Amino acid sequence: MSKWYTVYCEACGAEIIAHEDWDNPPTLCKECKARRDAQWYKIRCKGCGTEIIAHEDWDNPPTLCKECKAERDAQWYEVRCKDCGTGIMVNVNWDNPPTLCKECKAKRSAQWYEVRCKDCGTTIKVHRDWDKPPTLCKECKAKRSAQWYEVRCKDCGTTIKVHRDWDKPPTLCKECKAKRSAQWYEVRCKDCGTTIKVHRDWDKPPTLCKECKAKRSAQWYEVRCKDCGTGIMVNVNWTNPPTLCKECKAKRDAQWYKTSCEVCHTTIYAHRSWEKPPTLCEKCLKDFAPKDIRCSQCGNIFTVSTKLQLKCREKGWNLPTRCFQCKHDDLLIKGAIGALRDQFDFPLETKIEQRGIILTDKVAVVRNKKTGEIVATVTMDNQGIILPKRVAIATEPKSNKLISKTTEGTKGIVLQQRTAETYDMDKRKHTHVTTIEETGIVFKKHYARTVSKDTPSSEDNITRILKKGNIFSPKYVAETDKEKR
Repeated sequence: MSKWYTVYCEACGAEIIAHEDWDNPPTLCKECKARRDAQWYKIRCKGCGTEIIAHEDWDNPPTLCKECKAERDAQWYEVRCKDCGTGIMVNVNWDNPPTLCKECKAKRSAQWYEVRCKDCGTTIKVHRDWDKPPTLCKECKAKRSAQWYEVRCKDCGTTIKVHRDWDKPPTLCKECKAKRSAQWYEVRCKDCGTTIKVHRDWDKPPTLCKECKAKRSAQWYEVRCKDCGTGIMVNVNWTNPPTLCKECKAKRDAQWYKTSCEVCHTTIYAHRSWEKPPTLCEKCLKDFAPKDIRCSQCGNIFTVSTKLQLKCREKGWNLPTRCFQCKHDDLLIKGAIGALRDQFDFPLETKIEQRGIILTDKVAVVRNKKTGEIVATVTMDNQGIILPKRVAIATEPKSNKLISKTTEGTKGIVLQQRTAETYDMDKRKHTHVTTIEETGIVFKKHYARTVSKDTPSSEDNITRILKKGNIFSPKYVAETDKEKR
C-alpha cells in the first residue's frame, strides 16, 4: 500500500508531505517556490520578438533568443591576415572582406607617401621601396615623351613601334597575330545556322549567335527577392518562378530542422521559431485523433483525447471503455453492493446492465453468486438542486422497496481519501464505509473494502472486478464476499 512521508524545504526547512510513488518529490515549500518563481521575468527577443525568461539577478540579461543568437553568430567566420596570420573576424554579408588586420594595414599604408609633380605640382603616390620614384605625373611624362614609343609584343616580347595618335595601338607583332588568328574556327548557331567565330582555348564555346542569344535573353526578366530585394532572373516559361534569392532561401531553409515522430519515428520538419514544435507526424495525428467512444455502462458518447491515447499506447493499456461519470460512480456502486453483503448469507455477483429506450440508464444487477437469483438492484441518481450529488440507490427487485442509499464522503484531514458512505433506509442510520485499496508490489490490483459501522467483526466485505467470457467478448462482473482482515 502506498505511503506518504515528510521531506524538508531546502530553503526554509519547513515540512513538506511527499508520496513514495512520486518520481520527483518537491524540494521547496509553496512559499519558497513562489519567491523563487517571482525572481524570473519575461522579455522580448530583439530579433524575432519571442519571449525569453530572464532572472533579476543577472547583470547582463539576454537580448536575443537562442535561435536568433545562433543565426547572428553563424554570419561570422575567421580568416587569416595575409601578412602576419592573425585571425580576423569577417561577416558573410560583406562584399569586400578584409585581407589584412588593422596593424598590418596601417604598416602598409605607412609605406606610401606623396610628392609633387615637378611640372604641374599634381600629387603623386610613391612607395618607399621604389628605387626610382617618379618625379612627373603621367600627363606631364606623356607630354615630354616623344610622339613615338615602343611597346612589347604580349606574346613574344618583340619591340613594336607605336604612334601616339593611333587609336588602337598594336599589342602583337605580325607573327604572333598570325598565330593567334589560327586559333579561331567557325561553328554554326544552333537556332539559325549563322556562322560564329570560336576560339580553341574557350572552355565553353558559344552555341548561339548574338541575335539568337538576344532573343533567348528576352525570355528572361528580373524580379525582386521578397526578403532582401536582390534582383532574380526569371524565365517566362517557368511555372513556379522563384520569389527568393539563393542566400535568402538558404537562410529560410536554415530555420527548419529535422525531428522524429514520437510514435513511428518518421522524420518531421519543424521551424525554429515555433514555440511548440510538432511531436507527431500527420499520419499519427490522424491515427490518434480524438475518438468518440460509447460508454460500456451508460451508453453515452465520450471523447478520448490524443494525449490519453498516446499514454495508453505507451503504458500498454487498452483505451477506456467507461465515461468519467461512470468511473466516478464506480466507488458508490461498490459501496452499495458491499453493504448488501451483510444482508445475505451468500456471496454476491454483480453486473452493470443498460436499460431504457435509448440505453442510457445503467443498473447494477446484484445476484446470488451460487444460484444466479436477482436479490437487489443498484441505480444512480442525483440529489439536491443547487449542488446536486450522485447517490447509489439499492432496491429490492420484487417490491421495489428502498434498501439503502450510498453517497460520497472523505476520510482523513491532511491526506484525504474518497469514501462511499452507506445509509440504511429503514433504520435511517449510517451503516457502512467503503474505500478503494490496492495490493501487490509489481502488478498492483485494486479492490473495494466495505467496513460495517454497526457490528464489530474481524471480517470485511471485499468487492473485486473479475474478467469472464472469452478474449473476443470479455465481460466484467463484481464479486463480493467476506474476507478476514
